[in-house]
Amino acid sequence: MDQITHEMRLKNWTHVVEECNNRPQDVTVKQWLADNGINEKVYYYWLRRVRQAAYNQMKSEQTGELVVTPNNKVSYAEITLNGNTSSRTLNAPVAAISAGGISIDISEQATEEFLIRLMRAMKHAG
Repeated sequence: MDQITHEMRLKNWTHVVEECNNRPQDVTVKQWLADNGINEKVYYYWLRRVRQAAYNQMKSEQTGELVVTPNNKVSYAEITLNGNTSSRTLNAPVAAISAGGISIDISEQATEEFLIRLMRAMKHAG
């Protein structure tokens, strides 16, 4: 299943899970699923995926870490330094981060603020 298809199905099933959670108190999950023509095994399969996605999002928001799953794709995000996108000559890199065919060289002049912005941009890329 391609990334777009997976995201659309996840969004749809997130809505189904929310509707099921908002069912009347006197209706069981099994009854609600039957009333709505939803296969119980398929529902629990997607419930697990919806919960995992919610957990990953919560974890990344709390820790500021980039959570990578097998379906993540990498895309380009422009990062400006002090509001200026002009090219600058930096010292030779002292560290490099490589993941998924992408390499980022970091110079000794990189500030903590820049590294935080870089990690946030990486988090939202994709």
